Amino acid sequence: MNENHNGLPRQYFPKNQPLDQVTQDDANKALAGQNPRSRKKLNYKTPWEVFCEMASLKTDDLLGVAFMS
Repeated sequence: MNENHNGLPRQYFPKNQPLDQVTQDDANKALAGQNPRSRKKLNYKTPWEVFCEMASLKTDDLLGVAFMS
């Protein structure tokens, strides 16, 4: 499971691409492409769905809400 998850960024950043050349925008796009994927480990739910369940949030209420760190 972990090996597969760790390999997902390779779809966006090939092995021969130096990671110090990856911009924040590139990383955000890669993350946005991975988070909607359902995971067998999460009973075929997405990480976002599990987060909302754990935080007692309704996903429909949060559509269009942006989060920043």
